[in-house]
Amino acid sequence: MIKQKFFLDFSSKTIHHIMQAFGGIVVAVFAGPNIVGTIAYGLAFVGVFNFLNGLLVPAHIKIISEKNNEKDCNTTFVILKIIFSTIFIFMSLTFYLFNKYY
Repeated sequence: MIKQKFFLDFSSKTIHHIMQAFGGIVVAVFAGPNIVGTIAYGLAFVGVFNFLNGLLVPAHIKIISEKNNEKDCNTTFVILKIIFSTIFIFMSLTFYLFNKYY
């Protein structure tokens, strides 16, 4: 199971990075370096708070693999995901408005 998870995780991230690099090249050629800088700033800005979403998945996988009640685990995961996503959106908007107006 760990080998399968590692393979799927590695392959999906590799495909994601290749597509991201290709998209960056296309944007740089057609839109210019000014737009690429803006996109890079936006991605870095969102990436600062994106760690909130990454905190829940490994714990959820571990709890499910321990053969606990799957319905309760999924319900808890969805509730926590909604809470963390709301916090993420709130913090992103707050910092964006802070940077724009202060």
